[in-house]
Order: sequence, then C-alpha cells, then structure tokens
Amino acid sequence: MKKIYYSAWILLLTVFGFAQLPQGMTFQAVIYSDDNQLMPDSAIGVRFSILQGEELIYAERHQPTTNSNGHIALIIGTATVELGSYSDIPWEKGNMRLKRECDVKGGTDYKIM
Repeated sequence: MKKIYYSAWILLLTVFGFAQLPQGMTFQAVIYSDDNQLMPDSAIGVRFSILQGEELIYAERHQPTTNSNGHIALIIGTATVELGSYSDIPWEKGNMRLKRECDVKGGTDYKIM
C-alpha cells in the first residue's frame, strides 16, 4: 500500500512540477458587420485586453482576414503587443477578464465584441 501511495505522490509532483501555463489561448469567432451581415473574406482589426479587476495587464492586436464563412481563429499571446508581456501575466493572482474588441473595417476603431 505504501508503494502505491508513494508512486501516486511522485506522479503528482511530476505532473505539476513540469506543468506550464500555455503560451497562448485559442479564440474563434464568426464576424458580423454593424448591420448584422456576415463578413466573408474581410480584413478586420481585433484587439484583446486582459484585465485584473479594472487594471489593464496586457493588450495585443491582430489584423486577420475572415474566411468564406466569416470565421476567424486566432491565438491570444502571439500578435502585436500594445501593453505588457503575455508570459508575465500574473495568472496566479486571481481572476482575469478577457476584453474582446473588433473593427470590422480593418482599422483600430474598436468596438466591444
């Protein structure tokens, strides 16, 4: 029984000891215009901000093009950084919020998604 107990602890320490935070988060969306029309094959602007409470911790922007179905798939943490560093986000300090903004005309006149 002791052997199983020690083996379980070694397994847990190995798993948690080598676990790392991901270096990006996947984000997917279907993009619609301001008048609620699907936006296929369109260049858009997207900004992601990570906040802890009201404090802005990290911000980045993407310039993707939607596919023929108006779909985008992005990885947060891999784009043009506006503020902070993704690898320095203090995830262990509590709840974080993800603010998602989009400019359907491809610029930086963002509106909350």
